[in-house]
Amino acid sequence: MLDFFTSGDRAVTQFNFALIGTTLFYSVYWFSSRSRQFIRLFGGGESTVSRWTVIRVSGLFFMGIFPAILLVGFDIMSLEEVGFNSKWHPNTWLWLMILTVLTLVLNLAVTRTKENLQQYPQIRSERWTKRTFFYEFSGWAAYLLGYEFLFRGVLLFGTIPLVGETAAIAINVAIYSMAHMVKNWLETFGSVLLGVVLCYLTILSGSIWFALILHIIQAWINSFLSFRNHPDMRYGRR
Repeated sequence: MLDFFTSGDRAVTQFNFALIGTTLFYSVYWFSSRSRQFIRLFGGGESTVSRWTVIRVSGLFFMGIFPAILLVGFDIMSLEEVGFNSKWHPNTWLWLMILTVLTLVLNLAVTRTKENLQQYPQIRSERWTKRTFFYEFSGWAAYLLGYEFLFRGVLLFGTIPLVGETAAIAINVAIYSMAHMVKNWLETFGSVLLGVVLCYLTILSGSIWFALILHIIQAWINSFLSFRNHPDMRYGRR
């Protein structure tokens, strides 16, 4: 198995690891996040807050920390090569402001729909407190760090050397949208558009930070507005 990932051609090695590694690591995360035994093993009890905290932190490990260890340990790619670096395009703040406003406008409409409220916010507590919001927002940040490291870091930057930017974006968006098919059709369709934008701006900026920050902002906006629009959820203790 290791021989397959350690081809003499560095571009082939990176492509193999990016494509197969992303599929394997995401699959392990996906199945473990749906295993009650796994969640209980790491402290995710009956509380919806503890359960989703375990699920999201496991995403950081399975999609971020573990792939990073293999990348560096077997000298497949450096963290800098997969976008975990200090690069920052001068226009990044402008893009963030424009896309944040667009995200807010879209979520003002989407978060009112029945399909959205059936899934979000993922923490299903009827009564929310500051602690609930802390776990919701920090959990999303941890999960998305692993998620963007794997998809916009390993998968995108790992496939570019062999197939080029256009094909790498196509591969990335195809896998990224398939990961959303278990959710509603609107989110799956939106993931195609978002995937293209995130990939293009990730390549342009040379790092994963733009995609990570925008994705976190999008998740936080969706969570907060879904909470506000949910008929069974309120802020404050009983």
